[in-house]
Formats: sequence, structure tokens, C-alpha cells
Amino acid sequence: LSMLHAACDVAVISGGYNSLVEVMEGRASIIIVPTQVQANDEQCLHAGRLARHVPVRLVQGIQDLCEAVKRAVTEPVRRKSAARSSISLDGAEAIRKILFQDLNIRG
Repeated sequence: LSMLHAACDVAVISGGYNSLVEVMEGRASIIIVPTQVQANDEQCLHAGRLARHVPVRLVQGIQDLCEAVKRAVTEPVRRKSAARSSISLDGAEAIRKILFQDLNIRG
């Protein structure tokens, strides 16, 4: 999964929390086309908060998507450092290990 995340330079997503975490893990430029369109909806809030820290573009409508993608692919590519900490996206495996340990099951 980490190789797939790293393979993406530009991601177009709706802006949900899980998608954002995965895209940030791979360090792609992010274009958010929210399906929740109120200013106080989760997807718009995430975009605004993250814009100070990661390259995020909030596209208000699908009609603006083409221009946002053009800008994202023509920007200089950010180097993806190999020497960075990585978040674990193996939550299911971690839960399995905890349950097996608690239930005293070998596996």
C-alpha cells in the first residue's frame, strides 16, 4: 500500500479524512472536489486546515477541476524523501495482534 501511495503525484479526492491521510502519506499534491459543499462541512474544513501544511487545492465545482489538474501537473515535482517517518496504515493487523494477545491465541 505504501508503494501505491508513493506512486501518485496528484490525487483528486472528495476530501474525506481517510482519503486525505492516505494521500498525505504518499505526499501527492491534493485536489479536493467536495461532495459536501457547505463551508462548515468536514471536507471543506479539512481542505482549509491542511492548506497551510500540504499542497491542497479546493475546487468548488467540477467545472474548475481541469484547470486545477493542469496547474498541479505543471508545478515542480516535490522530492519524496526516503528518510521520513511513515504512518502505519495496517490498523486491521494491529487489532488482530491485540485481540490474539488478549485472548492468548498464537498466530
